[in-house]
Amino acid sequence: AVGFRLPRGKTAALLSLAVTKTQLRWRKLDVDCSRPARLSAVERLRVEVLQTAAVVLAAHDSLSAAVSADRLLLLALQTRDPRYMAAALQLQAFFLTALSPHEEEPIARLYGLAQRYAQQLGDDPVLHGWIELDIGTGYAYAREMSWGRSREHLQKALELLRGCRGVRYFVDATHIFLLMFPTSELSREARTAVQVVEEALSLGRVWCAGMVACSSTMVRLATGDAAGVARHMLEVQACWTAQEEMAFVDSAVLRASASIAHYHREPETALSAYEQVWQRYERSMLGRVAGIRRNMHSGRGLLSIAVARRTPDPR
Repeated sequence: AVGFRLPRGKTAALLSLAVTKTQLRWRKLDVDCSRPARLSAVERLRVEVLQTAAVVLAAHDSLSAAVSADRLLLLALQTRDPRYMAAALQLQAFFLTALSPHEEEPIARLYGLAQRYAQQLGDDPVLHGWIELDIGTGYAYAREMSWGRSREHLQKALELLRGCRGVRYFVDATHIFLLMFPTSELSREARTAVQVVEEALSLGRVWCAGMVACSSTMVRLATGDAAGVARHMLEVQACWTAQEEMAFVDSAVLRASASIAHYHREPETALSAYEQVWQRYERSMLGRVAGIRRNMHSGRGLLSIAVARRTPDPR
């Protein structure tokens, strides 16, 4: 209806991603947005659909989500609208962090550009909160992980998003990452986790319930809530449909199961859960993409060595 289709199958997704990355490789991202293009209702809908697909699919189909994010940026470059540029660039930074956390300078540049475009719009708490959320999650995955800086940005995201409409997904994601990094206030954080999980389950937000229940497992076990943890894990597993390609919830459930087994002094069960995580990752598209990237870097290194050996020493 809006002129875009998601890739059908893993091979199509990889090919689509290769095409969009090639299209973006030489595009200038620092553009003049003083005179944005006037969009029709269908064109605006197209932008909104791509943005929604990139956000929602990130938890279930990361390759299709990345393709949607690339298409969104290509469209934003055509419109030269600061709102679309800010959203598209922060999504680029988010996916680059997830796939290549060591590329710190490009990631920082993308977030810097996203913030600059967002500032052109003035006081927009949803957009600024979304950017703060992704910067905060980025510090959780960075090569040099910084929990303190992550919490700082996540808390700021919550402050900006509080009271806004249509931001439930972003608020849920913020709670998930905040509960991944416990502080000395374990009792308060455990109560927050229980509240978020039960609210999410009551509203059918299974992804949120699963991620919060799993990410808060250690905190709640530390406060003695083993029975509550077990109950919520059973409820999540009853509602969640395991994905063919390992989604975040699938991995989180297995890791939480390992933590519960450790708590009950069952190391064999814990090791079995961790082994399942690794086996599923190896078979997943994420594992294959990581393998392709590793082979590409290895090939470049070998080529550089071969060239160096054939080049006369200038001394």
